[in-house]
Amino acid sequence: MDTGTDLPLEMSGASLATYPKAALIEKQRLTMHGYNRVTYAEASAPVTLNGTTANLPTQMVDQPGLVFPISWKVGYGLRRQFDFYVDVAGGRGCLHSKRPVPSETALSQALSEEIEREANKAAAASDAAVEAALRAEPAAGD
Repeated sequence: MDTGTDLPLEMSGASLATYPKAALIEKQRLTMHGYNRVTYAEASAPVTLNGTTANLPTQMVDQPGLVFPISWKVGYGLRRQFDFYVDVAGGRGCLHSKRPVPSETALSQALSEEIEREANKAAAASDAAVEAALRAEPAAGD
């Protein structure tokens, strides 16, 4: 976890040449090796973990990538917006928003119920087709 940024994500190793000079920001960052001048551009990145997608504020910095040509760091700012769990070895993660979920409207509830009814009908039809195929299978072998 990179505590050098309060944003959720930081991307290093990308060129900032296409950004307008007025959009670039400079700051001093204190690291274990002393102060480091960093130039960055603000952006957002769509991140999907465990089926949840969020556009997270991102800083694109002029520093070389640490591990790969393009490297990502998770900043402590992510903890303010999300609970997240990462299995680095397995390459998996789970992102859960800390924002309260708005209560379901009558329309969205009715749509959810209709979708569930249609899914149940489709599942029942599929089950019936499988059962019919299983009943017909022994007769075909006679």
